[in-house]
Amino acid sequence: MRKIPVPMKVLSAALLPVIFYSCGSKVTDLEPTPPAPKPPVYEIPKTPQDTLAFIYSRTLGLDSTAVKAMDENNLLVDGDMTLPKSTLAQMFSTFPLVEAKDSSKTIKSPYVVNNYRVFKIGYHPGQTAPGVESALYSAIAHWNGILILNGAEFNFMAYSDPGPSDIMFYTSSYLLLDVPFVVSLPTSTGQPGASITLNTTYLQVHNITKDQLVSAMVHALGHILGLQHSDRKMTSYYDAGNIGDLESVMHANFPQGPHTKMFSKGDTAMVKRLFPAPKWPVQSAGQIKDLVGIEMTAGNATLYYTKDGKVVRGTWNNAVGPMTTYEGRTDIPNTEIAEIACSGANRFYAYFTNGWYMNGEMYKLGNNPIDGYIQAHPVPGQSMATFIGTTVKKDNDDCYYWYSDGTYSVGRSGYWAQYSYGNTFTVPTGKKISDIKAIASDDEGRFYFWYKDNTVSRSASLNHSNPEGPVAVKIN
Repeated sequence: MRKIPVPMKVLSAALLPVIFYSCGSKVTDLEPTPPAPKPPVYEIPKTPQDTLAFIYSRTLGLDSTAVKAMDENNLLVDGDMTLPKSTLAQMFSTFPLVEAKDSSKTIKSPYVVNNYRVFKIGYHPGQTAPGVESALYSAIAHWNGILILNGAEFNFMAYSDPGPSDIMFYTSSYLLLDVPFVVSLPTSTGQPGASITLNTTYLQVHNITKDQLVSAMVHALGHILGLQHSDRKMTSYYDAGNIGDLESVMHANFPQGPHTKMFSKGDTAMVKRLFPAPKWPVQSAGQIKDLVGIEMTAGNATLYYTKDGKVVRGTWNNAVGPMTTYEGRTDIPNTEIAEIACSGANRFYAYFTNGWYMNGEMYKLGNNPIDGYIQAHPVPGQSMATFIGTTVKKDNDDCYYWYSDGTYSVGRSGYWAQYSYGNTFTVPTGKKISDIKAIASDDEGRFYFWYKDNTVSRSASLNHSNPEGPVAVKIN
C-alpha cells in the first residue's frame, strides 16, 4: 500500500493533545474525550404548543423542522399542510388506533371513516381560474375511482353551492410558498380538513399543464384526508402502506414528475388498509328487466338499483356483489324511478316517470337538497313515455338521453336538448330498441346498453356502432 505524505501542520496538530497529556497528566488519570455534540435538529421547545408540534412531527416520521408556525393560529406542516394550533392537543387524545389488515402494526389515524358518507367540496362558480373547476372534478373522479373500486366507505362530491359543504375550495396567493395548494389537515374529531386553497402565485410562476394541475389536486385531496407525504421516514408510527413509494400520489414531488398513472400499488394498499370495505352481504340484483336503473361510477364500478330499495355493487357484466340500501324520495315510491345517471364527480340523478328528477348521492339519491325535486325539459316531441335511458359522460358531464324512436339528445340534467337532438343510434343484431332497460358510460368513454333479457353490449360510439356483445350478465 502506498504511503500518503502527511503535511507537517496537520501532523503537529494531531500530536499536540498527546504531548499535552504526556507532560501534564498521568495515564491513570486520563478519560476518553467525549465527541462534540451534534447540533439539534429541532430547537428546544419553548412553549407547550412548540412541544406538541415537535411530538406531532416525530409521530408522522417527519424531520422536526418540517412543522413551523404559519401564522399566529396555524402551523405549516411539510410545506403544504396547515393545522390549527388550538386542535393539536385534542388530536393526540382522539386519534383512533386501527389494526392494519396486512401487518401486525397499528395506525394512528385521524381519517378513519366508520360509516358511509359523502364529503362535499364547495366552491364559488366564476371565482376560479380557467380549467381549475374541471381539474377539481377530474381529481375527485380519480379519488372516487380508487375508493369505490376498493370498497371504501365514502367518496367526494363537488357542489357549486358552498352552503352544505364539508370542505371549501378557495383561491389565494402565497408568495413565499412554492406549492400549488395549501390544505388543512383533519380536525380532532376525525373529519376531513376544512379547506383546499389554490396558490395562484404557483400557477403564475410555473407553466404547469392541466394533467399536472389534476395531479396536484389529487395530492391535495389526500392531505385533506390526513395522508402525509410518502417519502417520510420508514420508522414512522404513522404507516399508511405507501411509505417510500416514489410513484405514490402522496410523494412530496408527485405533481412535478412524469407519471403515467394516477395511483400506485402502494396507494391502493393504503386505501384498502385505512378505508376497509363495508361487510355488506353478497347478493344478486335479480332480473335486469325488474330494476329501476343501472349506472357506472368513477372507477367503473357498476351499481344495480332494485325496486325494493336495494343496490348491488358489481361490474358491467356481473349483477352479483355487495348489497346495501338506498333512499329515494319520501313521498314517491322507488318503483316510479325510470333511470339513474351519475356525473364524473359522483353526483347522482334519478329521473321519475312523471318527468321530474332529483340529484344527490350514491345511496341517498334525493339529498341535494333533501327531497329536492326539479322538473326536466325533454326534447321537443319526446316525453317520459318515449324515454328509455340516460347517462353522463364522465370527462365533461354532458348528459345523454335515448328515446324509443331511435334518436338521442345531448344536454344537461334539466334541459335534455341544450346541445343537440335528433341524433340516431343502433342496437346489435337480434336486439330491438324496446329491449333496452338502462344505459351507462364508463371512465374510458364507452357506452353500455343493458337489455331486459339479462345481456349487455358496449361501444365506443354514441350511436352504439360496432358494439362488443351482447354478452350475458351474471345475475345469480
